[in-house]
Amino acid sequence: MAQSLKQEAICEICLQFFTDPVYLPCSHVFCRHCLDQWELEREDFLIECPSCRAVNERAISDPHVEAYSQWLKQHWGLLEMELYLTDEVRSMREDVRLDPSTAHSLLLLSCDLKSVQCGTISHNTEPDASRVPQLVSVLGSPSFSMGCHYWEVEIEGHEWALGVCRESVDRQCKGDVSCEQGFWIISKQAGEIHAHSLEPPEYPCAIPDLRRVGIFVDMEFEVVKFFNAENNDCLHVYDSVPSCEPLRPFFSLGLPREGAPAASLSFLQ
Repeated sequence: MAQSLKQEAICEICLQFFTDPVYLPCSHVFCRHCLDQWELEREDFLIECPSCRAVNERAISDPHVEAYSQWLKQHWGLLEMELYLTDEVRSMREDVRLDPSTAHSLLLLSCDLKSVQCGTISHNTEPDASRVPQLVSVLGSPSFSMGCHYWEVEIEGHEWALGVCRESVDRQCKGDVSCEQGFWIISKQAGEIHAHSLEPPEYPCAIPDLRRVGIFVDMEFEVVKFFNAENNDCLHVYDSVPSCEPLRPFFSLGLPREGAPAASLSFLQ
């Protein structure tokens, strides 16, 4: 996400933040000076787009792009701290373990409660109010009511969801879980990463090979952040997360597919 944000403000010719940007009818944007230099190479005074090679008659000033580029250039140092996983965040790592009393009957927990796998045979099928029965899920411990906390997981499977939920969340909730219901999570579905919020709408990003995810919770600033722990990019940020009651780690695994390895999750040290 951080790189895509920066890419929107970078000229493809000089590879720097835009200066006096102009856009072509083909929709590509460049610095005016860079495009002028590029145009000198043609004798017919037409503008061949350096990106798509479309031939255009004129370039148009874009004050909105210039304002965005200047703002991003000014604040990029601070944004990098917000949009990347840093050593400072990793230093807040918590010893999170799985809570057996909240585990779905298809989930097999390791003896040290540091990993879980989705099986095909139900066990411990007695109803338990601690579980979220509509999801193949398990909660983590401890719960968090103050301070900053970080944990990292390695996860395998075609479908999964993870994040945090309110301690008092309705475990019998119906329909898709979202932050409006007390779940601040991301999920993988068909190779795309989704955030779960009803308003504003969230659009998926395609990261089919995402394996390691970091979750950061700041109770004071009421934010929950998700990171790709392999390249340190921020995947999604929930802000205005209520801190009036504790939050608990939440994990859900998709059901096994025929011929495919069972979904699994492990905490990374």
